Amino acid sequence: MSRPAGRRWVAIVAILGTAAIGVGAFWLSFRALSDLASRAGIPGELGWVWAAIVDGVIVTSTVAAVALDKAGWRAVWFAWLLLALSAAVSVVANVVHAILSTDGSIDAILVGAIAAVPPLVLLAMTHLTVVVVRHARPAAEPLAEPLREADIQLPDFLIQGFDAPSASPSPTRPRRPKAIALPSTADLRSRAEVLRAGGLSNSQIARELGVHKSTVGRWFLPDTSEVSDTEEDNDE
Repeated sequence: MSRPAGRRWVAIVAILGTAAIGVGAFWLSFRALSDLASRAGIPGELGWVWAAIVDGVIVTSTVAAVALDKAGWRAVWFAWLLLALSAAVSVVANVVHAILSTDGSIDAILVGAIAAVPPLVLLAMTHLTVVVVRHARPAAEPLAEPLREADIQLPDFLIQGFDAPSASPSPTRPRRPKAIALPSTADLRSRAEVLRAGGLSNSQIARELGVHKSTVGRWFLPDTSEVSDTEEDNDE
């Protein structure tokens, strides 16, 4: 038998054993609590409900405390509080029932100690069962051989996308951005005349060409030399 299979069988036997002992302890505590509930005035057909609540909280809070163990104290503190309170109630109730049921032939301390065994065993077996189940899960088997870099095959399109670095890379100076050729004044004025012929105002032409409105106004002023020559011709 292999070692993992042997560990699995040991875990199964441990789970079955702890579960059987837990069931026996639960039954003894359950009978005592049911009888005590009947003595306290709870109807006989409902006494078992009170017993199931007390011992049931022990089982569920133990499972919750183990399941939330790695979640931090903020998540698990309430489960531990319920576990402590329910265990204390169960132990005290079992002791009280045993003292009330005895005829006085046995010392009360011994009676209480014997009666406290079932709820304490129930608590211990429930916790042990959950721990065994959690640690009996098979762990992930490691890889037979670690991957080597040579075993990793990359697609061709990834290999072609990378260039091998040169042995001695030479430092390269950053290239200066090329100067953008700005349009000349003559070009702007010609463009302005075309826009003026299209019916645009000086403000619209200035926004279109990125110049000031006064500049566009100066472009369209009449030439003074031409005006003076015209006036001389009229005088003659």
